[in-house]
Amino acid sequence: MKKEKHLYINLEIGEIEQYSKIVPLSEVVRQQEKGWLTYEEIGLEKGDKEAYMLYGELNKSIETLMFNCPKRLEDTYLEALLGRKITGFSIHLGTYGMGGAGFFGLLLDDEEYLVLAQWNSSSNVFVDDRPVCSSPKKYEIQRPWVSNFGGELTWDELSDVLIGTVIEKLIIDNKTLSIVAISEEKRFSIQYRLVFEKGKEREVESLQKMIVFQDKDAVLIV
Repeated sequence: MKKEKHLYINLEIGEIEQYSKIVPLSEVVRQQEKGWLTYEEIGLEKGDKEAYMLYGELNKSIETLMFNCPKRLEDTYLEALLGRKITGFSIHLGTYGMGGAGFFGLLLDDEEYLVLAQWNSSSNVFVDDRPVCSSPKKYEIQRPWVSNFGGELTWDELSDVLIGTVIEKLIIDNKTLSIVAISEEKRFSIQYRLVFEKGKEREVESLQKMIVFQDKDAVLIV
């Protein structure tokens, strides 16, 4: 009888298939207490020479590869996010090995990202009704906070205003997570919006199923 694959090998959480990180051997027991399992424990083969493209470079003499299931926003009390500090953000989360998925995430307390796990989701995240990223074709209509297309089309106007703010309030419905973040000088509105291109719509029960927490040292694999 064929052995059933472990849940961690194919999570099927929205776009996410796996959630992994490289861990020092001295940290394995502590990580297991948090639900992480080694690749041997989930029955994953050692892999081929290209495995590093997904999981990163591994020094097997002092490190191992571990897997888990990311915590979803739907499994969290929103109140637990109140008072957490935004210490960074990324527009490059998620990978399929040869490239990135472009998930957007706010880094909270320099510990974990609050990730909208949808391809190129930074175009669906707005700060004060201004998109974090967008296509250069739309720049004349509305300048995004961040652009990384090279030369004059490279800027980051978001870090200086967002990093160091603290989450004061959250409101969520099926399609939008609204976050109010405050600093000593100003209050900002951050929105994660669930948007699909025309013709690519699909049924999603709740936006909360698409938002996950990612350890800052881990990787979401699509």
